[in-house]
Amino acid sequence: MKFPRGTALRRFVGAVACAGSGLCALVAPAHAATIYQQSFASGLGTFTSAGTVATSTAGAKMTAALLSTDGAITSAAISTVNYTNVTVSYDRVTVGLESTEGGIAEFSVNGGTTYSQLESTRDTASARVTFALPNTAWGQTNVRLRFRVSANSATETYTVNNCPSTARAGAPIRARRAPPARRPPSASS
Repeated sequence: MKFPRGTALRRFVGAVACAGSGLCALVAPAHAATIYQQSFASGLGTFTSAGTVATSTAGAKMTAALLSTDGAITSAAISTVNYTNVTVSYDRVTVGLESTEGGIAEFSVNGGTTYSQLESTRDTASARVTFALPNTAWGQTNVRLRFRVSANSATETYTVNNCPSTARAGAPIRARRAPPARRPPSASS
């Protein structure tokens, strides 16, 4: 198959969108779409917080507490209606967490009534991670993401950035039409 000169390169370059803040989102070919994106350089955006949370160009830093609420952030509702194959990507790092503690990423499909865990980490090296949400998160109107630290000292933190950075959806769910009804053969005499 031959492409007109430069076509493949234009398609690849067109698939990467970058903002002035250095936040880049990879948007897959036409059948996928970025359905939610948040950087914390200018504050929490559509997230709400509990406990001690600070934002900067490094991300949203959640701090643990001994006798009060640990730091946590929760997204506004994210609609995945008409989408499948939803993934969530973000950068994260922890500081000072012990073996029974963690930086926890979770999602909810019922507006935050209950959450399912994506990961619990103590990783001290900054890393970008991607998780595929299960099909229970597809086609929902009230998906929420929550990030929180679970620890017991104000020197222990969990920082996330470019997050939930990008949620990508695969091919939209399309209603299928039933095939036309067949007419019964006519009786001939």
